[in-house]
Formats: sequence, C-alpha cells, structure tokens
Amino acid sequence: MFEFRNDRVLSRILTKRNNKTTGLSMQAGILKSDLSVGDIIGHAIIWIILSIVTCGLALFVFPYYMARFIISRTIVVDASGMRIGRLECTIDLASIIGNIVIWAIISIVTLGFGYIVFMYKIYAHCLNHTKITAA
Repeated sequence: MFEFRNDRVLSRILTKRNNKTTGLSMQAGILKSDLSVGDIIGHAIIWIILSIVTCGLALFVFPYYMARFIISRTIVVDASGMRIGRLECTIDLASIIGNIVIWAIISIVTLGFGYIVFMYKIYAHCLNHTKITAA
C-alpha cells in the first residue's frame, strides 16, 4: 500500500487521472439547482394523472423519478460562479423494476411501514447512479 506524504503530489496525480477519464479537473464545486416552479408543477401534474390512471401503482415509481428529476436539473459551479458540470442521474425503469417489486411486497406485508425504509433506499439508489458530466 502506498502512503503519500505530500498532498500536492497526490493532488496532481488525481487531477491527471481525472482529466484523462472525464475531462474535468479536480476542483471544489457547489451544487445549484436549475429547477423552476413551472417544471415542478408540470412534473406534478403528470404524476397525479399517472397515479389516477394506475390506481396508485405509479406511486411506487414516482419517488425514483422525482429524485432523478431534481438531480438531473442540478449543475456544479465553481467558487466564481462558473458552470463546470452538471449532475446526470442514469436510472430508468429497467434498472429499478426489481427494487420496486420487492419494496411493494415489503410495503404491503408491513402495512406501509416498509415504505419509509424504501424512501431512503430510493435516494441511495439514485445517488449511486449519478455522475457529473462536463458543462
């Protein structure tokens, strides 16, 4: 195992490695949401309609797509306010369908209390499938 005694050397190595793989340099960033009220209202209306049409079954899928919706409209800015990247959540229905079936069964068996744990797992799953892309 290697131990680095000089932080500058480690920083240069990580920056070179990061530049090769993503084109982004290692720098501090601040997350900023580009979410507008109109976007939120439109998204909510679509999901209300889907919930009515599917007799509530869409509500098992909704938290994933809500988290994806918010994450995908988040940008990364540097200290000066320049946009350096954006977050991209790569979940889709195919990647979450197994989780949905399992948690639906758990939620029914536990009379809804399993849904509380399900909410935490949703956000963890979405964050695990999120990457920073170049601006």
